Amino acid sequence: MIPAVTYRKNHCYAPALILGLLLAFIAGCAARQPMLHPDAAPAEAWARFQETQQASAAMPNAFSLSASLYYSAEGRTNRTILDIWGNRAYPLRLNIRAGIGTTLAHMREDGDGLMVFYPSENKAFIHPDSRAAMPALGLDLPFNLRDLSMLLLGSASRLMPAEYTSARLDGQAYVYTLSSGSAIAEVRLLPDGSLSSLAGRGKQPWRIDITEYKQISEAGIIPGRLAMSVPPKQRATLRLRTLSFRDEPWATSALELKLPPQIEAAVVP
Repeated sequence: MIPAVTYRKNHCYAPALILGLLLAFIAGCAARQPMLHPDAAPAEAWARFQETQQASAAMPNAFSLSASLYYSAEGRTNRTILDIWGNRAYPLRLNIRAGIGTTLAHMREDGDGLMVFYPSENKAFIHPDSRAAMPALGLDLPFNLRDLSMLLLGSASRLMPAEYTSARLDGQAYVYTLSSGSAIAEVRLLPDGSLSSLAGRGKQPWRIDITEYKQISEAGIIPGRLAMSVPPKQRATLRLRTLSFRDEPWATSALELKLPPQIEAAVVP
């Protein structure tokens, strides 16, 4: 993990005899904030962002991860565990478990769409539009399972154009506007190029804030905690629990979703 920033208390005793010591006291005890020049080139932060994305993308293609999802809407709150595994270039598998361990849903996504099986109901569905994955998790985000996986793997740049249309300085961060053809409307970067938030288009506006990062290699960092919101009432926090990579691709059999013999998946128009 990236080391946490530690703030130490300064016990300064300015004797008030020498003005220089007084100034040192003020400088030592004041909170230090990163300085950004108003006309500093946002292209530099964007380039650093692309570099970190490339480092994460250089990790092996086969992976498995586990994350906890805390979701609230319409006055109710749920906690589930997401187990995702597969190859970045497909197929991908997802099992959703309740906090008590009961499996709620099995999913498999490939280039042809998304299959979902609900064991408690003995029902299965095939969604040609794989972006049905996120609504199944309770969030109206325009992402499929692969998009969510890429975000968790630190490869958010795969979800957006390589270039931005405009940029502005907002406080201590740069905000980049993307083309209207992108589901992501705005990207917020810190001066070091780390991704702070995404905001975008869909059925309604949505926002994802990256509030923690984890170090996975000397050069690569990945989001450790995502705060997701879809106004007016959908809120969710996704926290990465474990992540591992495999040198060899997953075997085909490990990524299959076999339905019980009596179950036939219904195709959703």
